[in-house]
Formats: sequence, C-alpha cells, structure tokens
Amino acid sequence: MKQVQKLVSMLALILMLASCGADKNASPKYLELIPGAQVVKENQIPSKADIVVGQTYYVSALTLRVRSQDSMGDNTLGVLNRNDIVKVLDASEEIQGDYIKVEVVSTRNALQASEQFYLSYKYLSTEEVKEPEYLHKFYVVQNIATEVIRVYERTCLTKVCKNKMILEAEMVAGEDMDGVRTWLGSFNLLHWKKFYQDNAGHYPSWYHPDYPMPPQDGKNALTWFKKKYMPEVNGDRKGDMRGAFGWYAGFVGPNSNAQWTHGTIGWGESSIDMIKRTKKILANFFAAPRSHGCSRTDNMTISYLREILPPGTKFMKVYAIEKLMDEELASYNKEEEKTWDWILTKNGSQKIGGQTSDREKVLASGITEEDALTWGTYKIDTYPDVIEFKEKGEWSRKIGRKGNVYGVDRDQMKGVLYIDTGLFQDYAHPVHESIDVGGIKGEIVPKFVDLANLDQEV
Repeated sequence: MKQVQKLVSMLALILMLASCGADKNASPKYLELIPGAQVVKENQIPSKADIVVGQTYYVSALTLRVRSQDSMGDNTLGVLNRNDIVKVLDASEEIQGDYIKVEVVSTRNALQASEQFYLSYKYLSTEEVKEPEYLHKFYVVQNIATEVIRVYERTCLTKVCKNKMILEAEMVAGEDMDGVRTWLGSFNLLHWKKFYQDNAGHYPSWYHPDYPMPPQDGKNALTWFKKKYMPEVNGDRKGDMRGAFGWYAGFVGPNSNAQWTHGTIGWGESSIDMIKRTKKILANFFAAPRSHGCSRTDNMTISYLREILPPGTKFMKVYAIEKLMDEELASYNKEEEKTWDWILTKNGSQKIGGQTSDREKVLASGITEEDALTWGTYKIDTYPDVIEFKEKGEWSRKIGRKGNVYGVDRDQMKGVLYIDTGLFQDYAHPVHESIDVGGIKGEIVPKFVDLANLDQEV
C-alpha cells in the first residue's frame, strides 16, 4: 500500500506543469511600469508635445505595459520590453494623460488582439537603448542543462574578475516538451512576491489569511491537491493544487515567457524532497513532473534568495558545459558550514516584496508568535560541484542529477561555464530544437562574466 501511495504522489506531480506560464496575458493592477523595471533616461522624450506622429521609437524601460484604452484599469494587453519598437499613430491632447496611441512594430512578446494600443510616452527613446552598467553585488546563474542554480558574489565591479560562488542548489526546469521548456537568456529580477498565486486561482497561494491552512509538514505531494485545502468561492472549493509557487516567487524580464523562479509545495526540509522526487525513476516513467518553464527550487533556498537579491539582480539562464577554472578549488573549503536562520511569517501574503524570512530582521520587527508559521536553519551549500555533460538517451538524462536535461548533442554545445568563478569562455546558447531564447536582446551573457572581455589576467 505504501508503494501505491508513493506512486500516486509521483503521478500527482505532473499537475505542477501548469503552474508556470499561466499569467502570460494577465492584468495585474499595479504601477504602469512593472515594479523593479529599470528605466534608461538617455534620449527620453521631454514632453508629450515632442512626440512626432509617424515616427518610430524604442522602449527604454525593461518592461512596459500596453493597454487597449488610454487609462489604467483591467485593460492590459501584455508588455513590451527594452528596445522593442513602436510607431506613433496619435499623440494628441484628446488622449488622456501621458498615453499615446501606437502600432507595435517589433516585439517577441505575445500581445492580446486589440483595435488600439496605448502606452506611456515617458518610457520611449529616440534611439536604441544601451544596457546600463551592472553594479549589483550578486548575480545568479541557472544552468538549465544541469538544473542547478548558483549565486555569485562579485569581487570587482569594473572589470572581468574571478567571482565567488556563495550558493549552489538543485532546481527543476521546464519539461522537455514543446511550449514548456525553460527559455535561456540574460534577465533582470523585476520584483519578489510572497505567497504568489496565479490570477485565475488554479494554484492558490501557499498561505493566505482567508484560506484553510496548508497541509501539515511531512504530508505527501498528493495531499496538496485535496479540495479541503482550497479556498471557498461561492460555496465551492476552487483550485487544482495548493501552494505550487511556494513561499516566494521572483519575477524576471525582459522576454521571460512568464517563467519565474519560485518555491514549491511542502514546507522547509520537505520541500527539498519535493524537488528531488521530480528526478526519480517512477515520477519520470509515469508522468512529466517538471515545470511549465519556471525554475522551481525548494522553499528555504527561495527564501534566502529573496533576502539577499534585490530588484535589478542579474539572472542568467544558460545551457552550458560545466568546468572548474581552478581544479584544486583553493579558494573553497568543503568542510566549511554556512547557515542562515529563517522564520516564515504570515505577513505580506500576496504582496510585492512581502516580509522577508530572515529571522534576525523579523524578530527585530516585533513579530508575534501568532504571525509565525514555521522556522528553522538553512544549510547553504557553498562548495562548487561540477555536473558532467553526458549524451544520454531520453530516459536516463531525466533521472537524478544529469548534465543534459534537454538532450542536446555534444557538437552543438558552445563554450564553458566555470562554476567556481562564475565566468564564461566562448559560450553561446546551443542552436537546437529544444532551446528557446528570450531575455535582453543581443546579450548572451553580460560582459562582466565573459572572458572574451578580459583585458588582463584573472
């Protein structure tokens, strides 16, 4: 009986697939410019009166909403990204506020059909926009080939330098099927959201003050599908799976195909098991247990990322062969133990940002016992482990920790990711039927991690 229950739990994981990509055409009701999106001020238009009808302009914001009407409300048609091109059709004073009517000339994004498209002129530029210099302390590399997420601390901000890996964790990428694979590219973190759920409510928030409490810690995956844990709407329990996005979700752009980085079902330690189960034999034999394109990791890892990575942080998604620049790993100590004390609170459910889970900060804020859901200590893996690239068949490459989850041929792999320094040598995204690319146009990886830009020995 236990084996049957375990098998059923594995099969249930297939429903996680739909938990990403569900909000590609959603209409969240907050700022015109998506929170966390950088704006480059060079060549911006001084005023609406300076807009020239019939002229083409570049989008200067990382992510900008397009609307069917010249007002805010439930009329979002989608978003444009930096250096997408629009042609101005009407900029008259009859159009409200800062809005102008445009034709979308060039974008990779899918916009809803509409007779009219409006956006704010304030986020347009007369010339193509150069990416601003990246000056953040940390950056993230997600190697989709190996399903590993790593965070690096920069050792310098003005040139290519050996950087320090401060975190390595397992993650789950999109399933190897058309339409749900994880897109590669160079992205920026737009914002975090605590206890996120999709707008349609298919995957109710892990915690919400108006919902039943989530399943107890240690319950199997199947429990998170039970109707008794779903919110009540008009007398019925609505939702397919409780807590699919975990404790935090990091939204990235541009051109992300609505693929976020987020947590998962389960609690603290048990959420790690939920990630590992995705790569077990039974799960892959009977189901397609990976995501719909999002990068899914355990809840303690995503909480730590939420704590240390501010909006604007660079997220690189690559498909790379892993190597070590220093085979001896002289700057790393395998015996070193680094930990982070966390406490998960009810505060900030469904809020952008939401309350952190850093225990010291939370307790200093005067948190009460009633507001705490759970707490513990996260053991941070700070030692780089290379995962070998192997040309294996469809079955074996999905089991355990393998270095080629999408089955790319060896001769199509380009360059190397040195996982101990966070640097790339001769890297390019593979040209392969399973590889889709989004992110910042023309940027495979930023210059500060590309050894081709090295002007001195590292």
